[in-house]
Amino acid sequence: MKLYIRCRALCAVWCAIEILFFGGIIYGWGSLVFVLKEEGFYYEECVSVTAPGELTYNNTRSITTPVSIQLKDTFLTPVADGDTSDPRPKSDDGYEKSPSQLDSNQDNGAVSEPGQPSHTCPQQESKLNLWFSVAVAFMYLSMAFLGELTTRLGTQITRHIFTFMFVFGALCVAFATKDIPWLLCPGLCSIAVSGLVIFATNIQVANLFPRLQSTVVALYCGLFDSSSVIQHMMKIAYENGVSRRIFYICLAGFALVMLSISTILFLPKSYITKQKIRRKSCELEIKSGRLLPELKGLKDQRETDETSLRTCIWSVTYLMHVAWMSINTVTFVTFIGLINVNLEQLSDKKQVVSKYLGVFAYTTMCTVVAGILAGMSYDCQRKRYYDYPSPARVWRPVLLPMTTTSILGTLVYVLLLVGSLTVMVPIFVLFTFYRSFLYSIGVAFVNDAFPEQHFGALYGIMTFSTGLFSMLQYGFFSWFDSYQDANIHVTIFLLFLCVSTFIHPVQLGIRSRQTDNTDHSNIEQTFLPPDTLESDRKL
Repeated sequence: MKLYIRCRALCAVWCAIEILFFGGIIYGWGSLVFVLKEEGFYYEECVSVTAPGELTYNNTRSITTPVSIQLKDTFLTPVADGDTSDPRPKSDDGYEKSPSQLDSNQDNGAVSEPGQPSHTCPQQESKLNLWFSVAVAFMYLSMAFLGELTTRLGTQITRHIFTFMFVFGALCVAFATKDIPWLLCPGLCSIAVSGLVIFATNIQVANLFPRLQSTVVALYCGLFDSSSVIQHMMKIAYENGVSRRIFYICLAGFALVMLSISTILFLPKSYITKQKIRRKSCELEIKSGRLLPELKGLKDQRETDETSLRTCIWSVTYLMHVAWMSINTVTFVTFIGLINVNLEQLSDKKQVVSKYLGVFAYTTMCTVVAGILAGMSYDCQRKRYYDYPSPARVWRPVLLPMTTTSILGTLVYVLLLVGSLTVMVPIFVLFTFYRSFLYSIGVAFVNDAFPEQHFGALYGIMTFSTGLFSMLQYGFFSWFDSYQDANIHVTIFLLFLCVSTFIHPVQLGIRSRQTDNTDHSNIEQTFLPPDTLESDRKL
């Protein structure tokens, strides 16, 4: 018998560690892009020669220096007249320091204009953000097929495939250089997709804890977000002499060992369902001679609802939930993609930008706490409405946490309009709770409001739709640098999107009240889950 039955606590902890280390690494983009810019990725897009002795940074500023321009290794490097040596110092890990690093030195003759970031370059930001946009969109779009793939191949085979995919992605990022930057694309895409598969296959462990199901789901969602801190650990290692290549090679090896152990020893070949847990628990009780009274009539209880998948997909509840998740996701990933350039516009000091990126990374570690709070709030609401008739029993518990999610997202973009470093820390705190509530409640509601046998397909379709919608983020990136004050207009538009997400909880509340005293047969009653069994609550 699999260990997930006998040692469910150990299985839950192991899967939680996996999600923390390998799940949402892609969300640590702010720290990774900082390192990539330091290494000179796409910096040639920022520099051009207009006249002898004049170095022009495209769309930023012109710097006149008493030096000539020497073309070397695709970089335009200022050197003193008559000096034929390579002026570019080497970092401790062997990488050549990029022009952005040289700009920060006072002896290179560069003079920054007051209030102008010393190393902001829209072309470089655009190139790097393109890979981030592609990776995030590819991650969400792939879930439309991964749900069916997991159903057909089972948990173990699927995890074996994507374990090697994660290793491949980590090695691509490790060996990407400024001369072959395109390796970032397959690397980031592979890491993003395999990380989401690790999360999706581990979330079934929540079915081992029926009384704390939403809390476990929320905990795992919080850990998925917290895994962005791994990228910050890479940034700290880079600043202390450990190269990005060494870090990612070690990460690939660690993933291969840890993911293989859990796939072989802990998780089942197929999928953990509540019905399977009830059956296994009954078998254990019979073997131990301690058959619980409430399990005596287990064979007579009704089976899981057999509603078709099509009925669930075309229901108003599911369509509105997909729209709610899609809008919140695009505002969420756009904030992450623009955090670096937002900080650079607020400060012209690289050290200050690095400091706030660190604060952001450490703040996101609290998504575990925020995720638990989100899950507990949902579970408390479920207990409150436990004796209510359907659909109020399913819809009303989500109203408070879902409304809280929309409020948090709105506050993030309201404070972002202030345009000051003093409000960035409160923004980071609010954003941490926003991301935790978003994915914890979004996933838990699908798991709670629809038949469990359709969870993989419904979750995959939802992430596919959010992936399509998330591709709008690259349009926001381009809009952000297109003209003066464009950043304000982008923030206002994203604020409007956050406000529009209040529609979903409002319509759920209205519909649940309207149907209290009416016939439920034509209002999606067919796929609402049956009442929780007493045996479930004892597990």
